[in-house]
Amino acid sequence: LSGEREEDAEADLRVNAGATEVQLHFSGATSKKRKVEREDLEAFETAYNAACGCIARDELGQAEMLLKRAEALAGELSESERDAEIGPIRAQRVYVLLRLGKKEEAEALAKEVKTEALEDETSIHGASVNGMLATRKGEGNAFLEERMLGKGIGEDGTGKPFGFQKGVLDENRFALDLGMMKFGGLRTSTRSVLGKQEAPTLDRKTNSLAVINAAAHAKSQSGKEALKHILPLLEKRPHDVGLLLTIVQLYVLTGNAPSAINLVEKFTDRLEQSGSSADDIRFAPGFVGVTTALYNSQNRRDPARAAFARAAEYWRTKGSQQSAGVTDLLKAAGSSLLDSEEPDHQKLAQAIFADLHKADPTDRYATAGLLASGSTDADESYLTPLPRLLTSIDAAALESAGIASLPRPVAQSTKRPAPTAAPAATKPHKKPRPGKLPKDYDPAKTPDPERWLPLKDRSTYRPPKGKKGKGRRDMLAQGAVGGDEMDWADLVTLDLSHFDAPGGKQRLANQLRDAVHNVGFFYITNFGLTQSQIDRQFGIAKELFALLTEEKLRHRADLEHGHYSGYRPLGSIELFPGLRDNVEMYNVFKYLPELSRSHPQLILDHREEIETFQRHIAEDTVQKLLTLIAIVLELPEHALTKGHKYDDVSDCHLRYMIYHARIPEENAKYDNLYSRGHTDFGSLTLLFRQPIAALQVLMPDGQWKWVKPLPGSITVNIADVLDFWTAGYLKSSIHRVVAPPEDQAHLDRVGVLYFLRPAHDLRLKALESPVLERLGLRQKEGMEGIKAGDWVRARVKGNLDRAVEGGAKEKEVIKGVKVKYYD
Repeated sequence: LSGEREEDAEADLRVNAGATEVQLHFSGATSKKRKVEREDLEAFETAYNAACGCIARDELGQAEMLLKRAEALAGELSESERDAEIGPIRAQRVYVLLRLGKKEEAEALAKEVKTEALEDETSIHGASVNGMLATRKGEGNAFLEERMLGKGIGEDGTGKPFGFQKGVLDENRFALDLGMMKFGGLRTSTRSVLGKQEAPTLDRKTNSLAVINAAAHAKSQSGKEALKHILPLLEKRPHDVGLLLTIVQLYVLTGNAPSAINLVEKFTDRLEQSGSSADDIRFAPGFVGVTTALYNSQNRRDPARAAFARAAEYWRTKGSQQSAGVTDLLKAAGSSLLDSEEPDHQKLAQAIFADLHKADPTDRYATAGLLASGSTDADESYLTPLPRLLTSIDAAALESAGIASLPRPVAQSTKRPAPTAAPAATKPHKKPRPGKLPKDYDPAKTPDPERWLPLKDRSTYRPPKGKKGKGRRDMLAQGAVGGDEMDWADLVTLDLSHFDAPGGKQRLANQLRDAVHNVGFFYITNFGLTQSQIDRQFGIAKELFALLTEEKLRHRADLEHGHYSGYRPLGSIELFPGLRDNVEMYNVFKYLPELSRSHPQLILDHREEIETFQRHIAEDTVQKLLTLIAIVLELPEHALTKGHKYDDVSDCHLRYMIYHARIPEENAKYDNLYSRGHTDFGSLTLLFRQPIAALQVLMPDGQWKWVKPLPGSITVNIADVLDFWTAGYLKSSIHRVVAPPEDQAHLDRVGVLYFLRPAHDLRLKALESPVLERLGLRQKEGMEGIKAGDWVRARVKGNLDRAVEGGAKEKEVIKGVKVKYYD
């Protein structure tokens, strides 16, 4: 055709080629993404084709501009031709305006579309649908809309729709059926079609049917109610991509991104096990985009980069001729990997941008990425010259102004400004305006600083006296203590008020000896903090976890690199394959310059009392406990306090945490476990009383027993570092958290804890103790060269490992040293 051109043949060829390319885009076939060129703007046909191409690529803003251009050019035609050509253009503009959220413009334009002037049945039907949606009020009336749309479009004749158009029209019909609550028929019809399709597949029609089928099962409900009906379908159709993405979206809408991540990870594992035949799906741009977006929503940058790296390596083996979607994926992967600290990721990013730049030297994104990767091979001629970018910048003024700082927000006053002249007399109100302040408001009195707390969490609250009052006091924060019929552990209680009495330290050490050697758990009382101070911390914890997830995620801990300071989101740990934990926590490290980080405003507002609380535990309570343990080991009293001072750089922290209650059916899936049996990472752990029975300790006889939350006490347990320093003489206690008894199982379990950890540079070398010498206890192999900070980091990172079938009972942490887990 191009070799034998007649008059206007070149223009006709451009129009037909443009239309073909648009159909390729809409049908999902590979078609290179291209820029809109000057020639596209010269005729209404080419402008219209270019606009449709933008719609296919979801570039709606540019599509609207091109459709306006097409309409203006068509306006130059004769009156009869103009009506025939402008109709489809306006109908398409109505669709674009609706997608852009410009409903008022769409409604006004829809009234100008003359459907009777349109030539084919598909255009008439499409214009009717768009017009109906533009004028729809609220959610519309499905029964009325079905009547308005009539029987649809015939399958024969020249006016029948293209395949991609028919798919959209079928989806409209399904949406109407859902609106008319024809759930049973939709379930049956879509199930029969889905049963004949191969899975997994990227076919748009098949996956759209899966979404419709899920909506029919959920009876058009959303949120948790929908998940209840749809999740069982995934067990029957584990390779259904459309169904998977529907469930992922529902999880995201309910604020449960960790479950969505877990679902995607399991699906990815199944694809990987299917072999290379499923790799095109596993590394499909859309699927990788969903996976990385979920990781990034939880600030899990490392898994997101790993997913990008695997996908990029796969598509780079497929040659340079890539679809527009793959090209976009490679650009996103290169950009993400450039931010990584891993040398392999940096190298891969440079290779990605080098490939993209070679394939299209005019692509400015690829060129900029190649330059950012440190390469000198980029052709910079297509980039905006640096002097032009800096034209409007006055460097001298910036230097003289110094470092900019954001202005502090000033509360806007609701008071009217004082008048400059005497105001005109106003008529008195017939009724006095109601006051906004309390009736007993006294401006001379200072407002209650605890007014933000629930009534029962305020220091001034006093429950009624007597038996009923005692019962209510036990119910204060989180529920009642379990009954005496439970199998409680028999643990020793140390009264620290005797610490400074003559001979008091030795008596307390004698009382402590068996507990730290055989169980690793004990209680302390009279530790120098009032119940009011403790209740305040529980109040802060409740307010903290009531914050929006987005706010908490801004302060997420860098868990992937072993750092615990900040927020650990719900579901960060996989307890069993496919089952993630139900705990959130927020760790406030010591207020030292070396450990500073961002915090929510709530934490900043209460820094003084949090630091006071921390310092008392660090500088008083744990110092006494370390002294008693040193006496048990027959060491000088201050032998263990080195590296355990408040000013030592370590991972000591105050932790706020909450175990979210599960329904009985969920607890059964987890074998009633909230947290598997484990040991703690540091030196000591102090748990402030929480009157919900859930903590259990593994006793010397191998039996799990409940740890009773004694009133006025702190529960203390020995952790790994003291175990290493004493070659196992001090027992790092094995403990777990289980679902509370039936009468408390519906309650969330809020906790306040303090974790004592040694200075980072202290080595885990066994102490020279007469007790250890007499018992012949020696350094555990491999421990001597390990630093305490490295041990803690490795334990934190290990928590993020995926669970395996059967439950790993032992796992290497660092340099061959292993830890055990217990069910």
